[in-house]
Amino acid sequence: MKIADIVSEINRTLKLKDERRERLISYSREVVRRSGSTILAIHRGDSASAAENLEAARQALQIRGGRRDISPVQREQGQPGPASGALGVQ
Repeated sequence: MKIADIVSEINRTLKLKDERRERLISYSREVVRRSGSTILAIHRGDSASAAENLEAARQALQIRGGRRDISPVQREQGQPGPASGALGVQ
């Protein structure tokens, strides 16, 4: 295998990891925003808005096509993660 091929493969892998990281950061920010909105709605006594924001936060926690109970690094290395639900995410 040529050096150029190796470098190209490394670049491709790093780009994929960066894209995943950016998506996770986006999901994380959405969860934080929606959680804050849920708390504010509860304080206002607006249970409908609180429930709506809470559900949106739960949806943002769903990582499509993968397990939530292990990190991407563990998944790529074939390592087992904690039991499902161990992170407190239902």
